[in-house]
Amino acid sequence: MLVQRGPASDRSAIGTPEHARMRRPCATTTAVRHEAVSVSHAITEVANLYMVEIFFSKRSTAAEAAVGGSKAGLRMVKVLIVEDAPFIREMIRDILESHDHEIVGEAANGLEAIEKYKALKPDIVLMDILMPGMDGLSAITKIIEQDPKARIIVVSALVKEALRKEAMRAGAMDFVAKPFQVERLLEAVRAASSA
Repeated sequence: MLVQRGPASDRSAIGTPEHARMRRPCATTTAVRHEAVSVSHAITEVANLYMVEIFFSKRSTAAEAAVGGSKAGLRMVKVLIVEDAPFIREMIRDILESHDHEIVGEAANGLEAIEKYKALKPDIVLMDILMPGMDGLSAITKIIEQDPKARIIVVSALVKEALRKEAMRAGAMDFVAKPFQVERLLEAVRAASSA
């Protein structure tokens, strides 16, 4: 005679449909979830930092206009943004457009950057380093081969000194570390446009 017994413990219940809700995630799954949440919070914090900077820079620009201040020392610059993260591209666009610069194009990798540089002839290229397809250093080299006078500013979270030197040897004019302050980015654009 066969006697059907229920599971003796939660562990032996694993795999039975009626006890599926008793399963506990393994330590690795829990660690991955915590890491994903941490990354998500970090991205949100960086985004908030940029939005605060944009808000205050727009307010200060409006305040200058209200008291008769001018941007006489600045000229409108045509910029190509090369960045694989859409939200970073949007932030850079907002910052530059709020300071009367023109965004002539955007690219998500080095290959697109080379094609758009040929077609759009921007005054300045803001170039990320780590991107899918072709990275920023390779794109800098190719653009400088086409146009030795190209003005390229690296905007990257990779801030190792060796990488900075490599970017400068490839032909970049400046290196702005992410997350950046609005004024630092604007200063780099001003310096490159007047070089």
